[in-house]
Amino acid sequence: MTIAPAAVAQEKFKYSFQNPPDISSVYKETHNIEVGDMPGHIVRVSSLQTVYPNPGPAPSYAGVRVKEANTVLHSDLRNGSGVTAGYIVSTLENGDKIFMEANIMLHAAPGDDGKPTIRVTQTSVITGGTGKFKGIRGVLRATSTTDLKTASRGALTEGEYYLLD
Repeated sequence: MTIAPAAVAQEKFKYSFQNPPDISSVYKETHNIEVGDMPGHIVRVSSLQTVYPNPGPAPSYAGVRVKEANTVLHSDLRNGSGVTAGYIVSTLENGDKIFMEANIMLHAAPGDDGKPTIRVTQTSVITGGTGKFKGIRGVLRATSTTDLKTASRGALTEGEYYLLD
């Protein structure tokens, strides 16, 4: 006797959003601890908030706009370069939430003006949500720049997600 796995209905969506330059994440808390093995090596814990005003551009999932995104990160940085990981909770306008785990690479290099520019490459795994988005899963990829003081601006995020019934 063969038992077939239960069929799971899913609807797949493409995701693409360019964060406008006037909308940026704001650091709510930041704690830097010097490691002590070399100058500029820190372990950092931070929380950020991004608010999307309505009306105005905002990311959306299955047609529901994101109202705000709250992010908690931990980083291992050497003069601005290193790795960061953390969690994102996006609150949608209907009150539902979407949860993600983020893995981020930061690379510091001199910019055109000679000041350090930090390039950010991020992969976020959508792990679930609440309400209509309880069964959401997917992967998003983002690129942006930051100075580690004002968070990132102008992030381009693309990927796909699906909703399980």
